[in-house]
Amino acid sequence: MKRLLTRIALVGAVLGVLIGASSLVATAKAINPAQTSVTTVVNLEYWDLEAFWKPILNYYGRAYSRPYVNYYDYYSNGRLMDYNVPNCWTKTTTNQHGTEGFYCAGSNTIWIDYNQQVGNLAKYGDGAVGFWLAHEFGHAIQIMYGLSPRIVPNMELQADCFAGMYVRYGIGVSHRLVGDDYGEARYQISLLSWNDTSHGTPTQRLANFDWGYNQYAFGSCINGYN
Repeated sequence: MKRLLTRIALVGAVLGVLIGASSLVATAKAINPAQTSVTTVVNLEYWDLEAFWKPILNYYGRAYSRPYVNYYDYYSNGRLMDYNVPNCWTKTTTNQHGTEGFYCAGSNTIWIDYNQQVGNLAKYGDGAVGFWLAHEFGHAIQIMYGLSPRIVPNMELQADCFAGMYVRYGIGVSHRLVGDDYGEARYQISLLSWNDTSHGTPTQRLANFDWGYNQYAFGSCINGYN
């Protein structure tokens, strides 16, 4: 497998602005129909995420800056591929195996743990992989908007809330997701570690994911996450 994804070019999408449950029209693609590889889930859902978030940021007077996406923890010609990560708190991907992925604000890059996401796809379905991309994309939105919740684990719970908002959009508006994607995401969240104090308990994470999904309003994820 070659090193994947640097900058992704925009395929046009013209949308209204989401405030609550506004009507939106999208031309982007995501995981309907079902996908069978991590890379196709990411490559297809990415555009739907951009179509969703860009007009929201523009409405609130914030500039949208397209995140890069890179993979780590995969084998190429028998060699395990990891990378140094400049302008990032972690500095290297070698100590991030098993963390699903992470976002680096300094380079505006989403890093995805490829091997782990292969396992997620096999165990939980493409909706689980899609959730992790939506969660990390949510961290990029936090930076673009200027959000920085100070209480651990609120930074992570807010990103879960943003992921829930997107899933609602993907199912009900762009139709690039289906109800199974929502269920697959929730099932994986429910099985996450109870010892991860930096991200919250599965109960907290499910509550915030569902809050974003049900409220479907940017202000609710900014002010009302749990």
